[in-house]
Amino acid sequence: MTRTVKSILISVVVVTLSGCGQNAFQKKEVVVVSAPQPTTYCYRSLANVDCYEQPVPEQERTLLVPVE
Repeated sequence: MTRTVKSILISVVVVTLSGCGQNAFQKKEVVVVSAPQPTTYCYRSLANVDCYEQPVPEQERTLLVPVE
């Protein structure tokens, strides 16, 4: 074989084997970051439940469980 045919053959083998180094089926780790939910203060009224982000001191006796 001539020198150019050998070098082309070696190049093809190297390129082919370099593709085997990467695993296409490898799962990547995904990290989900979300902002924390603000605490919600819900108060019972006559007709329904009213919710606020800040506590309402004058309605403290009708406070339901704060939701985080």
